[in-house]
Amino acid sequence: MAVNLSFRSLLKSSKLMIKFLKFLSLFSLSYSLCFSQVTDKESFQSPLQIPLFLSGNFGELRATHFHAGLDFKTEGVTGKPVMAVKEGYVSRIKIQSGGYGHSLYISHPDGHTTVYAHLERYAPEIQAYVVQQQYLKRTYETELFPARDMFPVRKGQVVAWSGNTGRSGGPHLHFEIRRSYGQIPLNGLLFGFPVTDNISPEFRGLYIYTYQQKEPNGIQSDRKYHEIIRLGNASYGVAEPIELNAAYFGIGVEVYDFLNGSSNRCGVYSMELKVDGELMYGFKIDEIPFSDTRYVNAHMDYDLKISGGKSVHRLFALPNNNLSIYTTDTGNGIYALKDFNSHEAEIIARDAYGNKSSLSFSFVRKQNPVFSIIIPDLGYIVEWEKGRKLEKDSFSVEIPPKALYQDINMHFDVIRGNGDIKTDTFIVHSGTEPLHRNVNFSLVSARIVPGQADKLLFACIDEEGDPVAEGGEYIDGALRLSTRQFGVYMIVADTVPPEIKAVKFVNAARYTSDQEIVFVIADELSGIKSYAGYIDNEWALFCFDAKSGSLSYRIDGSRLSKGKTHSLRIEVSDNKENPAVFEGSFVY
Repeated sequence: MAVNLSFRSLLKSSKLMIKFLKFLSLFSLSYSLCFSQVTDKESFQSPLQIPLFLSGNFGELRATHFHAGLDFKTEGVTGKPVMAVKEGYVSRIKIQSGGYGHSLYISHPDGHTTVYAHLERYAPEIQAYVVQQQYLKRTYETELFPARDMFPVRKGQVVAWSGNTGRSGGPHLHFEIRRSYGQIPLNGLLFGFPVTDNISPEFRGLYIYTYQQKEPNGIQSDRKYHEIIRLGNASYGVAEPIELNAAYFGIGVEVYDFLNGSSNRCGVYSMELKVDGELMYGFKIDEIPFSDTRYVNAHMDYDLKISGGKSVHRLFALPNNNLSIYTTDTGNGIYALKDFNSHEAEIIARDAYGNKSSLSFSFVRKQNPVFSIIIPDLGYIVEWEKGRKLEKDSFSVEIPPKALYQDINMHFDVIRGNGDIKTDTFIVHSGTEPLHRNVNFSLVSARIVPGQADKLLFACIDEEGDPVAEGGEYIDGALRLSTRQFGVYMIVADTVPPEIKAVKFVNAARYTSDQEIVFVIADELSGIKSYAGYIDNEWALFCFDAKSGSLSYRIDGSRLSKGKTHSLRIEVSDNKENPAVFEGSFVY
């Protein structure tokens, strides 16, 4: 079997140089840290006082990123004590309405940083400092970098309690170990935490990606699914030999790891592909720099992830894939079959605990192939290295170089409506094609009324046919948008203010210390831009949870005079500057 190297020979040489430079710059540090990881595992204690079960692991494929940590279950509830896994000091505290929610960073003398995220609250002295800073800055969302000697912590010291803040899908503790230099996330399962795993990875599906071109340029001609059968506890196969319609092809597999005590689908640690006994492709996920994590879109089949929720690893590299996880240097994984003989393939998947499974199958090239799929000529070939600007009916899309992961045959069109600009449809390829960098939309039209232009935005049409706001600004006579989302777009106007709805508040009612007042704020189109709550015309700490829209305030007896009526005002604005105000009062 010969491997076609011309697909990205120039790219390959540049990647080797990048890897070499990274090696030189981090050699001494990596050596010492690798040594500490091997010899110092016992010095890391569990971050929780309960048995550790995972709902997500390091390197798991997520839409647009690799999962950077370990998700520990907290028995379905919040409020579990969270402990420092090692001595150190609190070096960073971050409060977000989305993302990691309430998070805490501890720097350790050995060169590691540990991260604890989606927390409910911090230890009392840390919590008091955070609240003080929030009132000082008059903002709920904040990022703090305490002095080294402000919050030293001992190994096993309770530093917070687990929660469900930020973009958490349920109560759990997101935990990371990073190399402090560069803040590089490391695979936490290699540090000896008491997590039980004697379950081998499970193969779910095999995909063959074929190319009709003599020298593949990245435009895929076909993707075919092949059903997998289980042959033994950790061995898999396919029912029949695979016959290929083309000489050029790549392989993808849907595979998951499962850990004891959990039904959650986790990611595998490593994989190898052998053809006729020869190692052809492989990867191992020890670390993923944040600067590289979006290249997951090139590693996995993004289309299958977005449209079907499947985690399919490509065992070949798309041209714009700069990940350093690959363990072989035998080409890009696109294979050129030079004969019509039968060949044997084996894929070996391992987890971080050494459990492995294998998938074996044979394949052969047809002598008289019949192509069942014809690639339609959509009119616009866009090369990933060069990019392209497309224009039609005063609408343009500028795709910069390296925004794509591969060359695409792009669907681009404008369908005019009934004369109102809000009835036009802008087709910008497909939402299942990932983008590494932003592309830029621009619409110049006499039908945009200047006085109303500031309320207009681009909205992407979802699977149900509903518009989902992507944003946009009217600048220099054009409605412009920078986005990392292809799809079908339309123009909408947002003139409706956000909604403020009382959930746990009764006007003029009596409240006691620590009792919670809760509202839900929402905006149907452009989204919430800002929010603020005032009590007696003074800024008050209202906490916002983006996933639920909850805006809450806990009665703070240390800041309110007791035995009087207090005024309450909430101000909310959306991204098109539509304001909403709620006013009321309560007795404390």
